[in-house]
Amino acid sequence: MTESWGEGLDHISEADTLWLIARIAHEAWQQEPTNSAPSSEAEEVVDRLHELSYHEKQWLLQALTQ
Repeated sequence: MTESWGEGLDHISEADTLWLIARIAHEAWQQEPTNSAPSSEAEEVVDRLHELSYHEKQWLLQALTQ
């Protein structure tokens, strides 16, 4: 995918990477076929994000995408 859509993506900054992930995830969520609202479990994670360090948030992102 990065070969056809993201020439040079291997050289973008970490900030740009996080921004792109957020934007892509938001658009994908809006297009998700069930059109479901976030569950209470997902809302609880969001409510507790302030408890995580920067690196823990990155690890959480990795865990969610695998």
